[in-house]
Parts: sequence; structure tokens; C-alpha cells
Amino acid sequence: MKKKVLILFLLFTAVGFLTAQQRYTLEEGETSKFKMARQLFERGKQLLAGDSYDRAEKAFKDCLEIFPKFSYAGYYLAHLYYQKKDYVTALALVEKAKEDYEFISDYWVKSQLQYLDLLRQEKMELEEKIREIKEIIAAKNYKARTPEEQMAEQKDLEGQQSRAELDAREADERIKNTNPTAPEMAANYYFLHGNILFKLKKYNDAYAQYMEAVRINPDFGNAYNNLANLNFMGKRYKEALFYLEKAEKCGAVVNPKFKKDILLALGD
Repeated sequence: MKKKVLILFLLFTAVGFLTAQQRYTLEEGETSKFKMARQLFERGKQLLAGDSYDRAEKAFKDCLEIFPKFSYAGYYLAHLYYQKKDYVTALALVEKAKEDYEFISDYWVKSQLQYLDLLRQEKMELEEKIREIKEIIAAKNYKARTPEEQMAEQKDLEGQQSRAELDAREADERIKNTNPTAPEMAANYYFLHGNILFKLKKYNDAYAQYMEAVRINPDFGNAYNNLANLNFMGKRYKEALFYLEKAEKCGAVVNPKFKKDILLALGD
């Protein structure tokens, strides 16, 4: 594939939150498959970034083979097929990716909540260990008999306390950095879907996808540019100019000839 793939990294808008009171269970076998699939997905992204398209495609396919509802891999795979101009396959893939998005985002939230529970339990155990060590040192309740042995035991306990305090701080930092939120589907899903439909000459359907993309991301310049094109094709010149100017404001690269054509059509 000669043309460099434009990697559209997922931009998430957090919506909703599952509280800690909502309990959940993830089957061990399913969790194992999810982890394997995620590793393949991350590998696929790395390969894609390095222009290894065939290997990236295989990684995404292997990911979906292990975990068929791994929506993110389906999205990237759809993008690869779009670049290969296999629009029918790309359409099926992006539709499946969107269909599975709610499942995978919900699964992600559950796995993160489970991870948070483990981190909190680890932190509690470390804090309990720190408390016990402090009590032993404060009471000088050592197992050793001689002063020299007691001094050595105290140093060992102080070392254990320092390590436990460091581990507790690290666990607390991981807790703070773990964000179990259910993300709204990224605008890029709709943008890619719209591009595929456009290539298949399903213009009304493509229009709807671009509109959804700019609803989610009001600064999506390329989506505005495509809306301008569709409006121009439909001879809705005022709307075409409106969306083209929005594209420009969002920093999208606009064809100056296209803008000139719109202005000529409007009689300006």
C-alpha cells in the first residue's frame, strides 16, 4: 500500500460512570481473551504507525479472532480496507465496529472497576502492614534478644516500612490514574463510516454520518469540509459555504478553487 495510512487515534468523550456500589464479575477465561486481544490490538497500532500494513492487518484480524467484539480493532481494520479501496468490506467492518462499541466500552469499564478493587485492596493491605510495623517499632516489641540484634531488626523493619510506603503511594497513584468511564463513540467512527458511504455513492447516508461526527466533535474540520462538498453536489450553495467556512475555522485544509466555485454559484 503506497499511500500512508492516516491513523485516526480514538478521541473519547467521557459520559456516565458506574459507581463502586455496582458489583460485577468477569469470567477468568473471557478476561484472559480480552487481555490477549488487547495486546494484539496495541501491536497492530504499532505496526500501522511503522507502515507495516499487512502485518498490522493480520494483528487486527487475530485480535478479532480471539475477541470478536473488540470494536477498536474492527475500526482500524475498516480503515485499512478503506485505504485498499475495498469499500464493501470496509463498510461491513465499520458497521460491526459501531455495533460492538457499547459492548466493548462497557466491558472496559467493568475491567477497570475490577482493577480498581484490586488496587484498593492492595493499598489497604499495605497500609495495615505499615501500621503494624510502626506499632512494633514504637513498642520496641522485637523478637531479637540482644541489643545488637534488636538494632538490626529495627533497621530491617524500617526498610520494610519504607518499601511498603512507596508501594502504597504507587498504588494510590494508579488508583488516581485509572478512569473507569464509559466513553461515547469517537467521532472518527462516524467520519470513516461517512467516507466509506460516500465512496459507495450513498450520499444521504454519508451526510448523516458526518453530521453525527461534528455533533460529537464540533471542531472536526474535515467532516465540515465533506459536508460542504455534499451540499455543493446537491446545489445547496449557502449550506456549502456555511460548512466550508466552519471547516476553515477548525483548521482544515480547504481547496481555494472549491471555495471560489461556491462563491460563483452564489453569484458573489
